[in-house]
Amino acid sequence: MFKRKTIVAMVFISLILIIWSAISCDQYEQSIPVLDLAKSPGPDYYSLFNYKDFSGWNIEPDEGAWVVEKGIIHCKGTPQNPYLILSEKEYENFDFYAEFRVSRDCNSGIFYHVPLAGRQSRLGFESQILDDHGKNPDKNSTGSIYDVVPPIRNAMKRTGKWNQYRIRFDWPICNVWLNGYLVQDINFSTNPDLKYRLRNGTIGLSNHGYEVDFRNLWIRELSDKDSGPGIFNEKDLTGWTVIGDVDWHVEDGMIVSTKGEGYLVTEREYDNVYFHAYVECDTLQDYHSRFWYRWTGVDDPGYAADFYDFPDAVKYTEQYGDDIPADIIMPIRSSWFLYRIISGGRQSRVYLNEY
Repeated sequence: MFKRKTIVAMVFISLILIIWSAISCDQYEQSIPVLDLAKSPGPDYYSLFNYKDFSGWNIEPDEGAWVVEKGIIHCKGTPQNPYLILSEKEYENFDFYAEFRVSRDCNSGIFYHVPLAGRQSRLGFESQILDDHGKNPDKNSTGSIYDVVPPIRNAMKRTGKWNQYRIRFDWPICNVWLNGYLVQDINFSTNPDLKYRLRNGTIGLSNHGYEVDFRNLWIRELSDKDSGPGIFNEKDLTGWTVIGDVDWHVEDGMIVSTKGEGYLVTEREYDNVYFHAYVECDTLQDYHSRFWYRWTGVDDPGYAADFYDFPDAVKYTEQYGDDIPADIIMPIRSSWFLYRIISGGRQSRVYLNEY
């Protein structure tokens, strides 16, 4: 009698394990098919790579580590430049397919919403690529939103095998599939590390010093949702008012000031804003400039975000307290940097590059 009960219990336990095993497998079934990307994956997709050269990319033929060989974009890894090759066109919302193949210990990535200055993976986004088949996923694994969100699972194949990425970005939702498995399903607007990053930009392939191949790059543009208007037409100062004796003018699509003192003010007033602009600061020498926001007039110009171009400018941050990191001054030493101001209600955030 006792033995019979034991056998029944063992069978019951075995059934539980079988059922749990089935549930676990179903959880990781491929959610989309792996397509033959030698042809378009569907209507309205077009190719970002013509299989012959770098037409449509901001790279000279066979520049640095990058070459086109047998219909494949091949990164030799050395020299480690260019770090990124970028699409000539900028994108906001899109559905993008790509195939890639890594070498042993490879580190690479596919970037999107790439900025013109600053650290690309912290101002835009990077879907990470690593030679990490079989490893536990973390925020730096293949399929991660680099250094922020780990993938749902590690779906990476072994070294030398072709992998297939699908990245669908439709603000604020980002879905990423790797080899048919869903690895990202995230609402960027709810993530404090991602919600204020750039809403459009180029697509990039990265060179981290390892060999990696790319092929069959297809993209379909989705409807734009960035409702914010541009406030500079890159031709003239339409929509702006000059105050003071300052010489403001437009050169080669840039707003330039060469002499005098004063302000350049938008004719339109703004309440809640997400503002960003690239600034070339190495022309300032020992002078400084600033962005004002919530401006009401010369006597009440609102709030200021300053920028300087000399190392000792760190002393001017003393008025803001001791919370500013010492390395915040470093991005200013580049020719161009990105300023972003997010202001709404009684709160404001100001970013210098990624800081």
